[in-house]
Amino acid sequence: MPHLIAAVTISCTFFLLLTAVTAGDEKLPVEARMNKLITSAKENIVAEKWEDAVKDCEKAMRLGVKLPDKFYFHFGLALFKTGDYERSLISLKRYLKLTGKNGKYYKKALDLVNKFDDKQGEAGHTLKEALTQIENNMVLIKGGCFKMGNRFDDGNKDEKPVHKVCIDDFYLGKYEVTVGEFRAFVNDTGYRTEAEEKGGMHHWNGEEWEQKVDVYWDNTGFLQTERQPVVGVSWNDAQEYIKWLNKKSGKSFRLSTEAEWEYAARSRGKKHKYSWGNGEPSGSIADETTKRTFSRWQIWEGYDDGYLFTAPVGSFEANKLGLYDMTGNVWEWCSDWYDKEYYKKSEKQNPLGPPSGIHRVNRGSCWHCGPELNRVTFRSYIYADYRFITLGFRLAMTP
Repeated sequence: MPHLIAAVTISCTFFLLLTAVTAGDEKLPVEARMNKLITSAKENIVAEKWEDAVKDCEKAMRLGVKLPDKFYFHFGLALFKTGDYERSLISLKRYLKLTGKNGKYYKKALDLVNKFDDKQGEAGHTLKEALTQIENNMVLIKGGCFKMGNRFDDGNKDEKPVHKVCIDDFYLGKYEVTVGEFRAFVNDTGYRTEAEEKGGMHHWNGEEWEQKVDVYWDNTGFLQTERQPVVGVSWNDAQEYIKWLNKKSGKSFRLSTEAEWEYAARSRGKKHKYSWGNGEPSGSIADETTKRTFSRWQIWEGYDDGYLFTAPVGSFEANKLGLYDMTGNVWEWCSDWYDKEYYKKSEKQNPLGPPSGIHRVNRGSCWHCGPELNRVTFRSYIYADYRFITLGFRLAMTP
């Protein structure tokens, strides 16, 4: 089935994340693994082994199953004790939201929350702040001509033939659209995403991808700050956000075309395999003496950037145009319909993609995909109404 094939592209090799548990534990049902980790976390909290408790909780979150409400209190407490106040506040607020005043740890959670500056965390941006931030983060990409497609002879058939494309000047977002920026839209309009209206989004349950009804952009199953890229939004959701943004700003925001995206990711069409250039990534989040030249992904043998899921936008080095996470973090919707044969008949000047189709293109790979899918010429596609915890979007704008 075509949509399942496309879904495999999005999901990549997420099962490798389960290396967080021991080989023996992998034979246990997912629920049993979760309970074992939560029990270990509680024991470490009692022993005041706060860092070990945080590690247990993070492993439990990797499993992708629904966690008990009290988990978020214990995780928030352990994070607080280790000094990770931003994530602590998010976890504690999630607990209070889930349980209300009837929660067993309501008073303790509230006491901890009151220690924070309540203007931080999950409150989001004001409308004016969000609009100003979005406009300030647009980067002018000077137009030019380049050879589009895979020039390394190691790609898929739909990345060929290599063909000449010329692009006019355009603007592209320095970052992917964030949770805070999307929240400003929701707060202003009351908009409900397709995940909220039509049965949730696709999530990893520890053994396979499934559509979960209670998972959506603001309840992803993992902790997000306002600076995380928003996920779980469909192509249709992105269009509604853009309509609102254009009405509020008077600008001409849109999604980039596939050709614009590749031109920008390759720093105006240079012969680059990844957004930083060629060769494997270098550096580590833990090694501040080494320049970090890689963007966000979870699985690349020998590398660990310190994040479980998405990373806050701008956490790693930008490409030569000042664009962040063009490789990794989240897949990004483009405006084009997908056609595997399109490169054989593409227009030379500002190609817009096929006039119609079944799937929409997304580019850039995500936080749990390996080298093959992180190539900037790799073409992914999915139905316009699909939602994944790995899929967001970046804004373009016509001058």
